[in-house]
Amino acid sequence: MKEWKKRAAGVLVGVMAISMVTPVVGTNAAAKPKLSTKKVTVKVGAKKKLSVKKAKGFKVTWKATKKKIVTLKKKGKYAVNIIGKKKGNTSVVATLKKGKTKKKLTCKVVVKAKSVAKGTDSKPAATADTAAAATNAPVSQSAAPAVSATPEATVAPTSTPVVYDKPTDYVGIKDAYKDFVGTLGTCINTWQLTDSEAMDHVKRHYNSVTMENEMKPEAILPKSASDTVSIEEAKALGYDIPTSYVDSVVPKLRFDNVDAAMENAHKNGLRMRAHTLVWHSQTPSWFFQEFGGTKKVSEETMTGRLEFYIRNVMKHVMEQEKKLGVQPGDIVYTWDVVNEYLHRSGNPSWHTVYKYDDEDENKLRPKYVKLAFEFAHQMRKEYGVQDKVALIFNDYDTYFEVPNEIAVINFINENEPEKICDGIGMQSHVDIKRPTIDGEEGYITALKAFMNEGYEVQITELDMTINFDTDDTDGRRPRYDYRDEGETLDEQAVFCGNLMREILKAHVNRDKTKCPKGLTGITLWGLYDSISWRGKSEPLLFKSLTEPKESYMKFVAAPSEVAAELAK
Repeated sequence: MKEWKKRAAGVLVGVMAISMVTPVVGTNAAAKPKLSTKKVTVKVGAKKKLSVKKAKGFKVTWKATKKKIVTLKKKGKYAVNIIGKKKGNTSVVATLKKGKTKKKLTCKVVVKAKSVAKGTDSKPAATADTAAAATNAPVSQSAAPAVSATPEATVAPTSTPVVYDKPTDYVGIKDAYKDFVGTLGTCINTWQLTDSEAMDHVKRHYNSVTMENEMKPEAILPKSASDTVSIEEAKALGYDIPTSYVDSVVPKLRFDNVDAAMENAHKNGLRMRAHTLVWHSQTPSWFFQEFGGTKKVSEETMTGRLEFYIRNVMKHVMEQEKKLGVQPGDIVYTWDVVNEYLHRSGNPSWHTVYKYDDEDENKLRPKYVKLAFEFAHQMRKEYGVQDKVALIFNDYDTYFEVPNEIAVINFINENEPEKICDGIGMQSHVDIKRPTIDGEEGYITALKAFMNEGYEVQITELDMTINFDTDDTDGRRPRYDYRDEGETLDEQAVFCGNLMREILKAHVNRDKTKCPKGLTGITLWGLYDSISWRGKSEPLLFKSLTEPKESYMKFVAAPSEVAAELAK
């Protein structure tokens, strides 16, 4: 989970005026700052760079007079990207300051509607009838069917799409997507797995679940460093003690919530993504210190603990699958081995033991990240599930870090006899204005780049906020929290439909010789708005378990719309 993104598609041209509040002292006309262009026209979702020339020594801030029309993203000291947000006219003002000198340059901007491909609708579906022509047949109440670990389907749906009047009869999301992406999931907690109403909703729409917190290190490691046993006691309890382990005691791992989650998921015909083995956050600080002390441990000690933790968590899960009467990999089909390495923070943690500073040339060659995948891959080999269980590098804001994300994953697989990191998890906590859908740092550009490298992609934590502060303008840093910006659920629905259509088209049209698997799963991060971690910004497809939103209608319509477009 975490921070944020953009969206695009476009062109440019408009009108402008320059007004000087205070003359620049000691300069001639040729040296006066001026804007790079006087006219900008941009389509919704597209971006145009605007800069100030001859502004050396000035501090430049940017402001849009109508923030509902455009979003501004500062680029360096003297430039800004103007991103079309909503059809209309506005002005972008550059304020230049140097000492007591102040100057304003104003550029008028025209935002035009985004072109809509034939067969699509730029307006949100208003009724069940309008969505009826773009969704699949109704789904039964039975448990979700078993799906392969890396399903891929690109056959266009042939059934007549139907949506029913009663909310409880709306088409299941997994059924709408089954001809494109076989695994559709959601994020839940242990209590929701035992709530009959919640599970009716989950089984109708999903065939996969990700536990929001129950499989993170903080939930499995003991609460205190004092809760340990000797090596001999640990072996008697069934722990695997690797030769790399140098501590004299072993932390007692807690699996009650994991076992309950697995049992309930299996009972309800659901599979699970395991999130996550290694993360700088939600891992107790004592795990990086001497047990019972405060001194930071060495890399050697930490490597032993890393191997111990990964081997024993994965072993327990796969042995638990056997106890439930299935084979390893039948329930837990994916592991987020490392989470958010490129956005690591906090102290103490993995990066403070293995020491990778942002300026370090080894930043993109992190030893502990590669070790984590080596240990995880060894476990799936021991259980014979390497073709059944995916190992994923999961991160947020992947659209702004494409070269770095690829560099780290390539390093993980470097000099390995076989691929040990199967692909990338794109967390996808997106906002309707960040990231753009297309463009240099757009969502689809990133998705295509990862697939062009041959990597499987899983969308792991998808939600789509409105009224969420992502702007960096007027010297104000974004708060990445709720901010009333006048954005509507209708705007969310349009963005949702546009994004999902482009995602599916990128998956279908990928080079399958380079990337056989493509997009193998989509997980929405929560059941409905009010229980979302970003609830105020209404990021999900449902208001409640029984109230689908217009964004849901657009979400389930996308597969049939793409199928119809491909069939032409």
